[in-house]
Amino acid sequence: LLSSELALSSEDVQEMILKHPPVARISYSKAKDMIDFLTAEGFDSKMIYQVPRVLCHKQATLVARMIELKRVSPHLINLHNLCRNKKDYVAFLKKMSNTG
Repeated sequence: LLSSELALSSEDVQEMILKHPPVARISYSKAKDMIDFLTAEGFDSKMIYQVPRVLCHKQATLVARMIELKRVSPHLINLHNLCRNKKDYVAFLKKMSNTG
């Protein structure tokens, strides 16, 4: 699925799994739904390849974070910021809110 949906080679998929092993345990439907969602939001396969852990997140969490980050500054919306753990994300959001 990852290979066909993201137009990646099997070697690239293996590298994604090495970067973030839980990616290998994602169900077909969750991976497909997340890839469809991310591409609809403007993230391309290269971005997803670089931050594979995004595939393990809940879509609702990503949507909520996109809304929060958009309020602070739209340029903050990227997969690295969306995938921060909860503690780091809250601290990051607070810091960015105070600087703007």
